[in-house]
Amino acid sequence: SDLVTPWDSTELQMVSKPRTEVLIWFANIPPPELAGNTVVAQHGTGVVRKLGELLKAKGDHASVLTPLVTAHPNM
Repeated sequence: SDLVTPWDSTELQMVSKPRTEVLIWFANIPPPELAGNTVVAQHGTGVVRKLGELLKAKGDHASVLTPLVTAHPNM
């Protein structure tokens, strides 16, 4: 039997909310290809790096969040 993975829940969210799909810049990548896609992997690496910076900031996170808030609408 197939196990449910985190990707499955993400795919379901994208399918059930098609308006949000256009906001995700890699939404045109077919779900079976997401796991091996280098662009998605690079984005994931950046997300994890920023999460680490936020955790290290221990509440003083404006210097980490401000550039993200500024950059994301333009991506």
